[in-house]
Amino acid sequence: MKLNNGLKVTTATAIAFAVWAGIGSVGASAAAVITADDIETSGEEQKVYIDVSHLEKEEVMFGMATKGKKSGKTTFKVSSWDIFEVDDETDDKIIVDLSKLSNIRDNFVAIKTDDMEVPLIVKIPAVPKAAIATYNGAEQKLEFKIGEKKTSLEPASTYEWRTPYSSWNRPSEQLSKGIAENVFDEFKYQGATLYIRTPGASKSAIKETTDTTLTDVYDASNIDKKIKVYDAGSFPGKEAKLNISKQANGPSVAAKYTSGTLTLPSASEYRVVTIVDGVKAIPDKLTSNSSRTSVAITKLLATGSSIAESGVLEVRTVPNTTKKKPASKWTRIPLSSVNDLKVNGTDGWDGDIVSAKVTGDDGKEILQITKNTEDNSISITNLGTDSYQIIITTQKEVPTIDTKYTNRLNQAPIKINSDKQGQYVYIRKAGDSRTKTWVSNYIKIGTIS
Repeated sequence: MKLNNGLKVTTATAIAFAVWAGIGSVGASAAAVITADDIETSGEEQKVYIDVSHLEKEEVMFGMATKGKKSGKTTFKVSSWDIFEVDDETDDKIIVDLSKLSNIRDNFVAIKTDDMEVPLIVKIPAVPKAAIATYNGAEQKLEFKIGEKKTSLEPASTYEWRTPYSSWNRPSEQLSKGIAENVFDEFKYQGATLYIRTPGASKSAIKETTDTTLTDVYDASNIDKKIKVYDAGSFPGKEAKLNISKQANGPSVAAKYTSGTLTLPSASEYRVVTIVDGVKAIPDKLTSNSSRTSVAITKLLATGSSIAESGVLEVRTVPNTTKKKPASKWTRIPLSSVNDLKVNGTDGWDGDIVSAKVTGDDGKEILQITKNTEDNSISITNLGTDSYQIIITTQKEVPTIDTKYTNRLNQAPIKINSDKQGQYVYIRKAGDSRTKTWVSNYIKIGTIS
């Protein structure tokens, strides 16, 4: 099959051809005609398929028909034809591309041969002119409506989507009252621009029209000749542009490294990914936090009856159903509760502080503890370069990590007077906000004797 490029045949010429063909066909074996059974259309591909396997050395004419009125009758007129030449040895099907046609108005195509007195008309119905898609990121819910006007939209029943650079995707989830749930979650991270539309009709046969206004129509060039109209599937619908916003950045979390506490923001939810003996554990559930809250690092790292040595706090803002926004990205803060200090030389809670030997992670002694014979006071000297925090208290239980220290031990020694007799002394390594080093837990040095 080949199309005579540039050959447009006027209606008058076509009639002349038909007369000539009729004269020449005297004694011919069979008329070369196209019937509705020979035609299929695909709205999805915007094409017409014409079966010509039964034709020999024939020309098939294809044109756009215009509906009008003449002598009180509804008529169809074809101003010019495209000519497709059929070679009986190689051609079984003619495929006509319709992608240039508008999808928002009714299109009528005419098909005929010289042996057909009037053409066969195929109606491709218009799709709605308006389409609006909205997306609720908090609930991963798509709502898609279509209609003739934006003021009179109705829920769509099917949809397909694409990105600016992808092919069309027809999801397995169909619309229920114009809504599809749990969709497009994959686009929340970076956001996306999508295009939504109703899909075109799949390839199928044409059927005699159900439009009562088209059941009694005539050929404009021969007002006495009736024409049959057939219905085809529609083209894809009007595209609606949909912008999906990316997740907002994670919330600000105040990490107080020097006190071992964190301030969680309101309207947030969090989890702590812990690492115990090298094994990572990711919680299945999130903890909600409705108001601004301060929490100790040891509470976050608690795993049953023990405390994990390290972990990561992950905090995000909860989904906002009012603004249709999903949860934010995670703010991640590494946590650590390791205390490298060791105390030896004191037996039980009543061991004399002067007998204590405090060492760091390298095993070297970090404190020099001496008693002054003159006033029975005790001096504690820092032998290293790190800073330490000390608590002197009557409390026998080890203070919690968020307990404020009594003395800070830098390079200058601290002095404990004799009036502290019988009290307990606890020490920990100081935190550093600059290096994001967490303060350690308190451990007991001994008792002032």
